[in-house]
Amino acid sequence: MFGKQTLMIKFSNRYHQKAPINWIALTTAFLFFVILLLVGYILYSAGNRIVKVEDDFHKMAELKVRAESADIAKSQVLFLAYHQHSSLVPLITP
Repeated sequence: MFGKQTLMIKFSNRYHQKAPINWIALTTAFLFFVILLLVGYILYSAGNRIVKVEDDFHKMAELKVRAESADIAKSQVLFLAYHQHSSLVPLITP
C-alpha cells in the first residue's frame, strides 16, 4: 500500500505540472513578426521614394515648360528689338 500511494502521488503531480515553454514556437513567431516589420518598412520606403521621384519629375516638367516659354519670349524680344532698331535707323544712300 505504501508503494502504490507514492506512485499515485507522482502521477498526480505530473498531471498538475505546467507544460514547459515552447521556445521554438516563440522565437519563430518573433522572427516572423520582425521579418514582417522589415518587409513593411521596405515597402513603405519604396513607396515614399516613388512618390518623391514622381514629384521631382513633375517639378522638372514644370521647370522645362517655364524655361521653354522664357526662351521663346527672349527670342521674340530680340527679334522685335532688332526690327525696331532697323526701322529707326535711316538708310544711308549715296
